[in-house]
Amino acid sequence: MLQLTRAAQVPGLRTTSTLEALSAATQAGLLGVDEAGKLTAAWVLASRVRAATVLGTGREGASRVEVLPTDPREIRLVGRLLGLSAGSERDLEDIYRRTARHARRVVEHVFFDDAAPGRPTAPPAPAGGSPAGPRGSGRVHAGSAGVTGDSTGAARPRPPRRPRGAGPYPWS
Repeated sequence: MLQLTRAAQVPGLRTTSTLEALSAATQAGLLGVDEAGKLTAAWVLASRVRAATVLGTGREGASRVEVLPTDPREIRLVGRLLGLSAGSERDLEDIYRRTARHARRVVEHVFFDDAAPGRPTAPPAPAGGSPAGPRGSGRVHAGSAGVTGDSTGAARPRPPRRPRGAGPYPWS
């Protein structure tokens, strides 16, 4: 999402490499070092799990390699391919879920929190443009919590947030 919304201002985001884009976002101040570290760890783990699943189970179909195996033999095999010690392969699911949970928190923070303290709200606006560029993003980035704006910059009240757990997956 940062690549889509900020690549005009940050040339380093114009890449097909996820890890290079995370690095560029960190250097541009769009992500904190800790946030980038969590997203990088999640990307690397997910990539390794996917590769180990293909290698260890022979699965090739997209939907079948996107989920952890459920068969105990396959779990042991994938865990061992990832370097887990004998007998601790069952920890794979816990490791994966913990890493994904940390990455999800970062994504929720970056994309759904409004002007979090210590986070730059947006790169400087180009002369004559809106804060998010010529097309606008539908948000006012000047620290105006509780207010959204349209492409003309007119403010309107933001709908109330639903309490955590009251909404649909994935941000419920």
